[in-house]
Amino acid sequence: MAKRGPDHEDIYHGIWTLLGHRRLKIIDLSDESNQPFIDPTLGLTLVFNGAIYNYENLRSDLKQLGYTFYSKGDTEVIL
Repeated sequence: MAKRGPDHEDIYHGIWTLLGHRRLKIIDLSDESNQPFIDPTLGLTLVFNGAIYNYENLRSDLKQLGYTFYSKGDTEVIL
């Protein structure tokens, strides 16, 4: 991946957890989808490498349930 990026890399260090991630921006080109992804409202942290192809439908369903999104990427729908 170093040859084609990364566009961002970071480490999250919790009390019992260490998560690292290197990101190649594909779906959401903004910095809001950088990982490790932290949701301050839910208090959850996630690293994810993949693609959720129906994330727009899932995002719409979750918005109707009252969830507020901080990014435009697919990673946040997992949280």
